[in-house]
Amino acid sequence: MIITTHPYCPSAVSSLFTAHRSQAEIFVFSAKERDTETGLSYFGSRYYSSDLSIWLSVDPMSDKYPSLSPYVYCADNPVKLVDPNGEEWYENELTGDVYYNRDYRKGDERKIDGEGWKWMGKNNMFDKSDDDAINTNLDKAINVSCRQDGIDGIANATFKGENAEAFMNNMGYKKRPLVQDVEVKSVTQSFPDAMGSHSFSHTETSEHAVKTLSWIYAKNTSSSRYSVLSRKNVKDNINIFSATHTYSATERRKYYYSMSSKGQTVISVFVEALNTASKMF
Repeated sequence: MIITTHPYCPSAVSSLFTAHRSQAEIFVFSAKERDTETGLSYFGSRYYSSDLSIWLSVDPMSDKYPSLSPYVYCADNPVKLVDPNGEEWYENELTGDVYYNRDYRKGDERKIDGEGWKWMGKNNMFDKSDDDAINTNLDKAINVSCRQDGIDGIANATFKGENAEAFMNNMGYKKRPLVQDVEVKSVTQSFPDAMGSHSFSHTETSEHAVKTLSWIYAKNTSSSRYSVLSRKNVKDNINIFSATHTYSATERRKYYYSMSSKGQTVISVFVEALNTASKMF
């Protein structure tokens, strides 16, 4: 029994008719959801107009294909090619675990079991295909499943604990603190010169991490800066007999890492302003 028909030309231009569609009919071209109000197909990163045969916004990876218009669908070859939803890698900022799902997009991290999940990057963020990245690290992956649409490929995979860190290290990333409590201490001692009219001082500083509250994967070659979110346990003592000034505190820091455009791009003038402001108060 035929329930409904949707005639398409290769670029998915549907026949121009108006009809009341059931809930089951909103998943049409490329199995992507059709917005019933606008008639646009939602691919996760962008909206596609079947009537115009174009995307309504620029391809976020258009810099890799300068010879193509950033608005065309599948390099104008929809018979052979398909366009993925483009946002598929997730990291757990509490555990450092990594998860891949080809059908998820940015915002779907809430569907993953457990707390602490956030979007990490789009498909092919490691400068190779997602399948290649996973297949070359299968010994580190668990819960790997294949696509069920008749096309060879991986649907989802999970990397946990040390295996997640090893996988990301192979991809050129390192697990680094995002928010961390750090104990800092400085001791400044003043010494008079031989004449007793002037003095000079010597300061020794030390710091060590007390607790890491959340993690992030950053490029191995990235540099870091931080802003101080809060301070507690502040002790500021001056000993006039030994001419020693001792300062100690526990700082809660948020770190920012310089990364490529395919990951979370951070380090900005705003961070510089935060660091400057924290030194003024």
